[in-house]
Amino acid sequence: MSDHKNYKISWTKIKTMDGGGQGYLFLVVNEKKQIAVVKKLKQQNDMERRSRMRREVVNLETLEHKGLPKVIESNTAKFRDPDYELYIVLEYIEGATLQALDLSNTSFEAKIDFMLALNDIVNHSHSRGVIHRDIKPDNIIVRNNDISMPVLIDFGLSFNSDEQDDDFKTPDGQHLGNRFLILPEQKVGESGKRDERSDVVCLAGIFYYLLTDHPPVNLSDEHNHKPHQRSVAKEIINALPKHQKTLVNDLFDTAFNQIISNRFQSVTALSNQLELIKNASLEKELSIEEMIAKIKNQSNNPNYQHEKTMVILLDKVKSAASKSLQELCVELGEDFIFDYSMVAYAPWGGTFILKNEYSKLTLSVNFNTFVTGSEVVCRMKVVKNYNKEQGIEKEIFRATISKTVDLESMKMLLKKICIEKLNSDD
Repeated sequence: MSDHKNYKISWTKIKTMDGGGQGYLFLVVNEKKQIAVVKKLKQQNDMERRSRMRREVVNLETLEHKGLPKVIESNTAKFRDPDYELYIVLEYIEGATLQALDLSNTSFEAKIDFMLALNDIVNHSHSRGVIHRDIKPDNIIVRNNDISMPVLIDFGLSFNSDEQDDDFKTPDGQHLGNRFLILPEQKVGESGKRDERSDVVCLAGIFYYLLTDHPPVNLSDEHNHKPHQRSVAKEIINALPKHQKTLVNDLFDTAFNQIISNRFQSVTALSNQLELIKNASLEKELSIEEMIAKIKNQSNNPNYQHEKTMVILLDKVKSAASKSLQELCVELGEDFIFDYSMVAYAPWGGTFILKNEYSKLTLSVNFNTFVTGSEVVCRMKVVKNYNKEQGIEKEIFRATISKTVDLESMKMLLKKICIEKLNSDD
């Protein structure tokens, strides 16, 4: 931490550098001849921007990885004091950004290795609760222009799950993201602005960029084509060997799904698919018996077991919620009836109805159960007599997939919320 009110007290500017959405970038040197990069905040009077710069420093200092720039000095701890001209001094990394690098002579295998190295950086960040939220080619430096050495920079939009301070919160009315890949969950008014799965789809977008030299931009264009289904990308992907082409299409089919719960749920899942592509080889023609054995052996795959565990837990959570409300319906008396409608595109979401036709009393329990990273989450919105404005929206369950879960507590909480809503005056 520094008590200096501006960077010029201990650093001398050598030149202005390109880039820096939230800040000016300068190449600087100190009296010890140490070369570094200064990022000086552009909008010094904007408290939200000052908070973001502080968050960037906090998150970078939380992490330690060869693929992340080191913080040398910063005065952002004083972000609440307008007398301080906020700055960060960062390690100077020799090399071009991915956007500026010529990849025309880079092999397909080298591009996959680049992705695995980049994924490792992001996975390291996620494991420590830090979500980048702005992964794009100009935020990736290729150290010494060596394609095997990516460095992820600019954590100005990042989020740390341990943060509680509202100063660090992205305003609800603000669009998050960039023109490299616009995601539905990051649009104005959406609640998924702090979901690590958005980082995962942006990583898939980087792989798409490596293959095509084009940004994916949107998950679906005006013709309802996903990025890899557009003419330029199809031509490039179709030129790959058959055994790799199919797997690459599979990767993008999953990664570019509009519904976030149908995409890769973690960086590890994306890396596993990339490893599969990397290690794929032309297979001989198999007999029917061999093909059946191969299919059966898939159940021994760790990804299969993870998916199975996840689906079983999702089913258990949904079943427990349904059972809790059916029990409540019985306790309320024979004049109450129970009904359920499932959302077709979300098998673990839907609406439970408790209704008494004689008293004109209806309770709608809209639920959404999904996987985020390594956790299963269940959110409920309880609405009385279809008055959505007075509904109660609450997370009632969150548990790690691999651990034993306490569904009884969830059932009791759900029942309690419903009873309180039935007794309310709205």
